[in-house]
Amino acid sequence: MSDETEKLRGIWAKNKYYAMAEDYMKQQWEQIIWPIIKGCDFRHIVDLAAGAGRNSQYLSKLAYKLTIVDLCKENIIKCKKRFCNCPSIYYEICDGQSIPLKASSVTLLYCWDAMVHFEPEIVRLYLLEAQRVLEPGGKAFLHHSNYTGPCNADWRHNPHARNYMSQNLFSYWARKFGFKILSSELYNWGDYKSLDCVTLLEKCQCAG
Repeated sequence: MSDETEKLRGIWAKNKYYAMAEDYMKQQWEQIIWPIIKGCDFRHIVDLAAGAGRNSQYLSKLAYKLTIVDLCKENIIKCKKRFCNCPSIYYEICDGQSIPLKASSVTLLYCWDAMVHFEPEIVRLYLLEAQRVLEPGGKAFLHHSNYTGPCNADWRHNPHARNYMSQNLFSYWARKFGFKILSSELYNWGDYKSLDCVTLLEKCQCAG
C-alpha cells in the first residue's frame, strides 16, 4: 500500500463534505445525471468512489445488482449500514487505481463528484479499468475535472479541490483506450465557469 493511498484514505475516511453534499444530490440527479444515464443498461452498476452512498441511494433503485466501491473501509461500513435492507448491493474496497471486479462484468460504471479530485495518472488508470470491467456496449458515466489553471502541489488548494484535467485530454485517452464518446458536456461549479466535465462513454461492441 503506497503512502499516497494512505494519505487519500486519511483525507476521505471521515470527511465532512459527504454530509454537506447530500443537500445537493437530488437537484444534481434530476437536472444533470438522470437525463444522461436514463438510457443505460442497469443490470450491474458500479458506484466508484461511493463515499457515504448519496449516489448509491438513487442507483440502488435502478440496478439489478449494485457494487459499491470505495477506497475507505469507513465509507464501506457507512454504506453497509445505510443499505442494510438491500440484498442486491455488494461492497468492495479498492486500492485507489483499480476496480476489484472481473473483466466484462459491468454494464454501467458510474462516478460522480469524485474523479474531479483524482490525479491525472489515476484518471488514466481508471479509464483503462473501465475498459476492462465493462462488457461490450457497456457505459461509463464519469464526472471529471476540466481545471487547467495554476495547480497547487496539493489539489485541495485548487478551485473546489479540482485536480488537473481537461475535456480534451480525457477525450483523447478515452478514444485511445477503445471508447466511443456519447456525450461530453462542460458545467460550472460554484462561481467557476466550465470547471467540470461530465462524459458518457460506451465500450466498443467489438472489444473483449
